[in-house]
Amino acid sequence: MFRLALSAFLLATFMVGGSVGPTTGAIQADESHEHEPAAAVGLCGESMDAWHPPTVDGCSTGHEHGDAPPAWLTDAGYSVSFHGAFNTSAMENTHKHAGMKGFLARFNDVDIYFRVHASSNVLDRAARFHSYEVWARDPSGGVSHWQGWYDTGDPIADRIPRTQSDPGRRPIMLVVDRASWDNGVKCEQWYATTASWGWDFGWTICGINALFYPGEHLEQDRAFWKAPPDGPGVGGVRRLEAAWYGASMPGRDHPTGVFWATQFGQIVDGPEAPECTGQTVRAGQSYGNVCLEQFIAPSMSPVKFPNNAVQKDFDTAGAHAPN
Repeated sequence: MFRLALSAFLLATFMVGGSVGPTTGAIQADESHEHEPAAAVGLCGESMDAWHPPTVDGCSTGHEHGDAPPAWLTDAGYSVSFHGAFNTSAMENTHKHAGMKGFLARFNDVDIYFRVHASSNVLDRAARFHSYEVWARDPSGGVSHWQGWYDTGDPIADRIPRTQSDPGRRPIMLVVDRASWDNGVKCEQWYATTASWGWDFGWTICGINALFYPGEHLEQDRAFWKAPPDGPGVGGVRRLEAAWYGASMPGRDHPTGVFWATQFGQIVDGPEAPECTGQTVRAGQSYGNVCLEQFIAPSMSPVKFPNNAVQKDFDTAGAHAPN
């Protein structure tokens, strides 16, 4: 079992990163904060803004979204969005819709549902930020909700082949290059951070879409992707390790009840706060802020090591890369 590092990175601000722009050489964002209308339905008439099964009325959509949202979540009045202003780009609703994954787990007597955007290919490794939502039902029955962007580290400095030792810093991706594959190490590991009051999590993908190679962030077109020797995988085996410390760890204080924060986790006075129309600079890029409603129940209890990881083999019948 791998374990999230509990070091000073948890309290630090996000590291500067991104990908190198092919014309200017400046650090650029991989995903725009601009939001365009998404297609309402997909190939099989499936919703492009909500969970759906891989096969709809006998039609294969070509991708899957993991676990469906549980009844306790919808009973609490929530719906799981695969769309919204918190997405790092409108492509998460269209071209990257297949990367939206649900994961249901129970850790430390807390029921958890993660909705993250993650796929093991060049496009997603080249992006530092991805959208996420987390719901948690604590032992008292309170249902909390976090949403925003999660950080996977610098797409150049923090993409470490699995043949090398884990340097221990977070956030980071431990990626599979050809040497890793040839040595039998075939699963990609993402170690992500969010706000200090949010979640830290590890997301492992086995059955990767494409092998990593240095400089891939400059060649994001699918024509450049390097398939594994036995062909592109569909990432159907996934492992979640999740931790929410609350006030049980120094520097992890948090509000309770309803509050508002930008997609980066900056707490603001409400949806009309000046910060909500302002800018935030991360990874050398200026992003327009999006303010999002959060809710942490006063009864929410910590989730941490041990017994905070589980692996699942999802049904990927009919799925193809990218998935």
